[in-house]
Amino acid sequence: AFKGDEGLTEGEKAKAWAVLRMFEQGTYFCVVRHRWVDNFSFLKQVFPFPGMPDFVKGLIMGKIRGEMIKTLNNQGCGDRTEEEFRADALRDAKAFEAMLDDKGFFFSSSSSSSSSITSFEAMMYANVLQFASFDVECSENPFPKKPWAVAAFARDSKRIQRFVQRVQGAAFPDYDELLERLDGKTEKWEPSQ
Repeated sequence: AFKGDEGLTEGEKAKAWAVLRMFEQGTYFCVVRHRWVDNFSFLKQVFPFPGMPDFVKGLIMGKIRGEMIKTLNNQGCGDRTEEEFRADALRDAKAFEAMLDDKGFFFSSSSSSSSSITSFEAMMYANVLQFASFDVECSENPFPKKPWAVAAFARDSKRIQRFVQRVQGAAFPDYDELLERLDGKTEKWEPSQ
């Protein structure tokens, strides 16, 4: 249970629900589109399938991509252009940022604490981290061929970065230790200051 949920007003819960739905029913599909449609050639490299022949990998990845495109079409996203998706994701990130205070709190910083987060903040952390963790200047940028304005915006947003740092600190106080356990298989992500 999240202790932070206890003090929320009905109005705060309603606001949180609306924003979460925006991300789950809108922004999420922008991320899916960005990964599986607009940057598919790179995504094929991310899933190495060790020991499997290249043509089999291609068949598997093609099948997964086809299912993702079906999902996008079923969601009503099939007739949207890449530019429209990019604009929607950026608009969603800007809307979320506008709702945060200067300390990175979604709810009043006087009613929240840095050591206690709400269930909403935990869910939004996962949603926002999908694009807030992209280092658009990094040579290891997962999508180097098509830079994503929403990733640059989130990386430059002090409010979003403070939100990510605060929630990460409260939810994962052992974050550095968790990364060490990954045996050096991933780089430590540092939010921009």
